Amino acid sequence: MPHIRPVTTAAMALLAALALSPWSNAQPPENAATHGARAQALFEEGFYDLIPHQQPEAARQRFERAVAELNQALAVDPNNEPALRLLARIHTVEGRHAEAADAYRRMLALRPGDIDTRVALALALSEEGRFDDAIAELRQARSYTRDEGVLRRLDGYIGRLEQAR
Repeated sequence: MPHIRPVTTAAMALLAALALSPWSNAQPPENAATHGARAQALFEEGFYDLIPHQQPEAARQRFERAVAELNQALAVDPNNEPALRLLARIHTVEGRHAEAADAYRRMLALRPGDIDTRVALALALSEEGRFDDAIAELRQARSYTRDEGVLRRLDGYIGRLEQAR
């Protein structure tokens, strides 16, 4: 049986120095927040800078890169609400309402009582022509509040969708 020598303090220091040296290829691990921040910057550039300057193709490319960053963030943390919210927003801006609805549903799995997200889901569903599903989401939203003002607004949205059917 081979003899294993204990690692000396000097050897540990040398290994640590090599790991931190400029020759090391070690990169800090990427986390969901890093990907989310990149995605937010890409979205903002596309939405606030490129679209107003009539550069829709460049904006679409930024949105595509932002979605890739968000997917990486969600691979690290599948319950990352800010990433899901931005993903839904990008899909909405691009007119990809079914994908937006999927992101909103994932958010609702985390926070079923989030009325704003439920209304956003209803909007995405109505854009897909799924008025009955949109109305069902708004009726579900009513069960999460007793605020009369919110209930009136939800009833107003329901009424408009019933007319649009």
